[in-house]
Amino acid sequence: MSTRRRLLGGAGLAVSLVAGAVLIAYPSRQKPEPPGRVSLATAWPGAQRADIPGNLPDGPVYHPELFLDARTSVGTAPSPDATAMRLVVRGADGSLRELRRRPLDRDPEFGATAASGGDLV
Repeated sequence: MSTRRRLLGGAGLAVSLVAGAVLIAYPSRQKPEPPGRVSLATAWPGAQRADIPGNLPDGPVYHPELFLDARTSVGTAPSPDATAMRLVVRGADGSLRELRRRPLDRDPEFGATAASGGDLV
């Protein structure tokens, strides 16, 4: 049995040496470098950019929720007297249309907004 063990041990050693030689001779292929940053024009070819003020004309900070185009958005802002939260549409020309008003003392929340065609929900 000791001869058989020697043969098996020698075979195992030979297989290990051959496997090591193959790994050295044929190294694994390196993954290619990830691509760099992509420009805005490449990522979104039809995108429009615009600057909008951070406050509404009547003073409070405006939080846009949904952009209907580059300058028209739907969002929230507190009332100037800080008693209510408003859901408003801010037009491209800066106009405001108040859609809903809820008292701040009731912790108002306007969930997600979505638009499809002429509908805003």
